[in-house]
Amino acid sequence: MIEEITSSINQIKELTLSNMETVAFIGAGVFGKQALQIARVQGKYEPIGFYDDFCSDSEFEGLPIFGKIDQVEKDFNNGKFSHLFIAIGYSHLKFKQDLFQRFSGIPFATIVHPSVIIENTAVIDDGVLIYAGCYLGPNCHMKRGSVINLMSYLAHDTTVGECTFISGGINVGGKVNFGERCFVGIGTTLVDDIEVCDDVFLGAGTLVVKKITESGTYVGSPARQLREND
Repeated sequence: MIEEITSSINQIKELTLSNMETVAFIGAGVFGKQALQIARVQGKYEPIGFYDDFCSDSEFEGLPIFGKIDQVEKDFNNGKFSHLFIAIGYSHLKFKQDLFQRFSGIPFATIVHPSVIIENTAVIDDGVLIYAGCYLGPNCHMKRGSVINLMSYLAHDTTVGECTFISGGINVGGKVNFGERCFVGIGTTLVDDIEVCDDVFLGAGTLVVKKITESGTYVGSPARQLREND
């Protein structure tokens, strides 16, 4: 009897896996590891492997490294995976955005931890990653490739621009609009009705009380520009 039950459970598991979409990751690093962990908890995709131009190992986190990024499109066309996730961290946001454009013909996985609270009017684009304990308020919009790290909160009508990275413990007021390729340091707070232009780096614990119209690095309470972008 026990053997029959075990056999039935195994059959159910095999059927579930066979019906899951598969995902391959670009980036065998810390961010790739975290994305993989959340994908496994989410249970929507079956992770199958990585692509990385700089890793010489044959596997990462128990999964194979298939090769370099140039191999991605060929492998997708040969049916190796159904979805792609670009696990490039905040130090290379322009490169990450370029990869989204390069592989726009491949479906991107959206990875969301099950503990996240998302209001039903919020919109999440493809290629987004949301860590545990986050909240997305009414009419929020996370654009392609954006990230929200642990325990961060977006109030109503807030937009996170393409390939923008929101760190952990962030409090964002209503009607805040982030541009593209921004980085928001841990513990930062933005009050309501703030515009942040493209390519802004907000240091940890920054308090933003007025719009930012010039790209560069900002720190302090209230935020002040530390330096312009090169």
